[in-house]
Amino acid sequence: MIIRLAKQEDIEDLINMWKKLSDFHKNFPNYMTPSLGWKNMMRQLYEEDLISSSRAIFIAKDYYKSAGFLRVESRVNSRIFATAIIGYISDIYVEEQYRGTNVAEKLFIEGINWFRSKGIYSVRLNVNPENTRAINFYNKLGFKEVNKTLSMAIDV
Repeated sequence: MIIRLAKQEDIEDLINMWKKLSDFHKNFPNYMTPSLGWKNMMRQLYEEDLISSSRAIFIAKDYYKSAGFLRVESRVNSRIFATAIIGYISDIYVEEQYRGTNVAEKLFIEGINWFRSKGIYSVRLNVNPENTRAINFYNKLGFKEVNKTLSMAIDV
């Protein structure tokens, strides 16, 4: 298993894995259904990620098979706060047959090393409160809950 930065030839695999990640969340409250043009938008986003200095995608490869990915980015905080830039993990996905094999941990190590190389020492992510497997995994890595996101539907 190797973990490396994604390349142009990985984009279709990344799109397919992102769709599986999205589908996994269908059973959670407040699921956001992808739009009709999601596939082209994801392709464009990933192509931009490949050349961006503030975003990166790491992919896990088992020979020629993609096993998972991690998407990270640096985000500019308000200048009101002392921490001007924070790290953000926007997506992590591991193919089902590779879960429990440390692929996610290896992806996270690469992401954390990327943040360090950028001088970023505060990392955040969002997780659905019903996704207990992910929450347990993040807690094991040292993440702590710092905020809650609340949502309200407004009648039309």
